[in-house]
Amino acid sequence: MSNKDWPEDTIPLRAPGQQLTMLDSDTKSNPAFPLHRKKRRVDYWAWEWLAILVSFLAIVASIIVLLLFNNKAIPAWSWSSGGISVNAILSLLSTLSRASLLVPIDECMGQLMWLWFSKRERRLADVEVYNQASRGPLGALKLCWRQKGWGLGCLGALLMVCSMGLGVAQQQLLSYPNRLIIQPNSTSTVTRAERFDTYQNVTSSGTTAPEVSFSLLSSIYNAALSDPSTGESSTINQPFFTCTSGNCDFPPFATLAVCSECFDVSDRVQSSCDADNLCSAEFGGMRAQSWQQPDNNNINTILNQTSLSLESSTMLNGGVAGRSSPFSTLAHLQARSEAGNWPPTYRGTECALFWCVKTVRARVQKGVYTEDVISTDTESSDGTYGERRFSLTNGTRETAFVITPQAQESIQGPKGVTYLLSGWAKGSGYSRVFSSDLMQGFSTHANVTEVMSHVATAMTNRIRDFDSTTSPVNGTTMGKESFIRVRWPWLAFPVALWVFSLIFLLTVVVKSREGETKWGMRAWGANSLALMFHGFDEDTRSRVREGEWEEMEDLSERLWVKLERGDEGLKLRARRVDGLGYLDDGTYKRHIYIVLPNIDI
Repeated sequence: MSNKDWPEDTIPLRAPGQQLTMLDSDTKSNPAFPLHRKKRRVDYWAWEWLAILVSFLAIVASIIVLLLFNNKAIPAWSWSSGGISVNAILSLLSTLSRASLLVPIDECMGQLMWLWFSKRERRLADVEVYNQASRGPLGALKLCWRQKGWGLGCLGALLMVCSMGLGVAQQQLLSYPNRLIIQPNSTSTVTRAERFDTYQNVTSSGTTAPEVSFSLLSSIYNAALSDPSTGESSTINQPFFTCTSGNCDFPPFATLAVCSECFDVSDRVQSSCDADNLCSAEFGGMRAQSWQQPDNNNINTILNQTSLSLESSTMLNGGVAGRSSPFSTLAHLQARSEAGNWPPTYRGTECALFWCVKTVRARVQKGVYTEDVISTDTESSDGTYGERRFSLTNGTRETAFVITPQAQESIQGPKGVTYLLSGWAKGSGYSRVFSSDLMQGFSTHANVTEVMSHVATAMTNRIRDFDSTTSPVNGTTMGKESFIRVRWPWLAFPVALWVFSLIFLLTVVVKSREGETKWGMRAWGANSLALMFHGFDEDTRSRVREGEWEEMEDLSERLWVKLERGDEGLKLRARRVDGLGYLDDGTYKRHIYIVLPNIDI
């Protein structure tokens, strides 16, 4: 075979027709092995650029997935037995992004090692430090410690460590809270009233008269006797409602109702105490007496409550009640005397109950019914047959609210609400006496205004339940739904990691180009073959003796080398060794530099 049969960029090891003989490894005239220049990578960093592009596309794909499912219900296919969750898709993309990102970081860390030794002499142990830094976070932290947290190598080490947190950031991207949604196939209703015509006929002495129905009477008792510590009347006083999910919303609606109004008139109470600690108070024809026993047990009248003429009350007559013809007006006289406080405190209150029409907005949350009053209409008129009428116009629709004469008589007749709420309550340290059970409820509460409000609400709710002729209000049933919520701030971590990795790659590429121009150093990256081809030069290699790995590790910490170009090409050449020894004059020095030509390593 002739020389022309060889490729142009190779050098044959023997001439044509010449016998191939074994060459001595120490012979300086040995020809170099041929290198195929066409095998060089395109622009040296083709695979690294491709890897960082794949990492970028994985991040973009993750953002697209997040945008598609943000604030959306968890898809049904992810709940199926063989389904893949959205979190699994993001985890796959995150793993792809991290794996691709580690390719340029690892190669750049290997290339930085050669750049590290090309500038000036370094410890040989730094070869292993860079090698460990490209393998995992522990070696990366060791490199940062070695370089005191400064330099391009530390940036690459930090990128290696931070890449371990991509999985954590991906897990924090999604949360699965619950929200309320409309359930179209569920029903929810609440009662309302446009007509009140409920009473009971009671015959006494041959005369039949309408009186308060038992259901309405029980609601009044329940409101007066409810626990004052809750600040609300019992749930028995709620209107009847249905809400299968426990969360429902109702549109604003108008209903016939009972309203209350109270005024504090304590300034009208006349009170005095004599020398024997006998105190008395008068108001509205009521009288309360209180005195103190020698054993300091207070005996006093707690409550007097009686009917009141509307004309006798300037406050009620000038308020809302005066314009709406109340069916019950009451005066209250309270005496409060706690142990150790004397004389007692007297309070006067005037209250009225009257018909009205309330526009309310109701809701049910976690099974608890509440409603807010939007407006109250108190203007009424007398009908042709003696009924009380209210008219409310909503757009073009006019709604009439009616209280029949018999129902109205049951409320404000001789056995009506005023009769039920009149009486007295007395108490002492030993016993309590009440004219009725209702008076016991009033005496337990310190705030009469609050009790009257509870009574009005209880009557309203029962009246709404009585009216079977009025259709209930249909509401919207809300149900819980788990949905996907993206926590966007966590996306900043993978994006920032990719940006800094790109900067890191660009910087290493630029510095490698400078190294190629100055010393002819190629883009060797983290390839271990580079150490085989460009390891110690022959002179340094001949000075290194055989030893255990502990001895090699110790020597690598003391041996300083530098990447230099010589007759053998780019090689790591030993420049000096840190050691212990005596100088020529016999003095001992802990750290001396031993020049290599004068000592074997």
